[in-house]
Amino acid sequence: MKRPIIVLVLLAIAFVAWMSVFGAAPSYEEFRAIENKYKQPEELAPSTLENINGYKQEMFFLKKKYARSEETALLADIRIDLAQIEENLILAGNELAKMDRRNPDCSEGSRIAKSRTLLESANKRVAEVEDNSLKLESNYKNLADASGISSTSFKTSVSGISKSIDSIGNIINSYC
Repeated sequence: MKRPIIVLVLLAIAFVAWMSVFGAAPSYEEFRAIENKYKQPEELAPSTLENINGYKQEMFFLKKKYARSEETALLADIRIDLAQIEENLILAGNELAKMDRRNPDCSEGSRIAKSRTLLESANKRVAEVEDNSLKLESNYKNLADASGISSTSFKTSVSGISKSIDSIGNIINSYC
């Protein structure tokens, strides 16, 4: 009789331990801590390549930590995509700054071609941010509100990023 009770107690302890490690509900506070570490409150993403890399790594870790949570995955994907957009814009700007404006090279592998590729990638990620933001807002309103995803200023900022990408693209296209 003692053996089944011991087995049940051990199973209960194992279950509680498993739930505390793998089944814990995600908290926006963990996202906020990462954001406070790498970016200013008014920024959508970190503004330096070094901070972007650290930020993305920690967001990937958070996404993996709560792999069973769709809401965490959506928010992490939004934040990772915003950081990648910023990274692409920085890298595209670096390429354009080194370009010879008097004799632009439009061939494959040129600085202009690299900039175009980076901007195209950024534009795709803007679309993903918009799609994931709508999903988060529709399915997880509380997290969308807590994270600022459902705010008008967030939507306006994402729209502004898209317009900026288009403007930079137009400048690049004027060279070729």
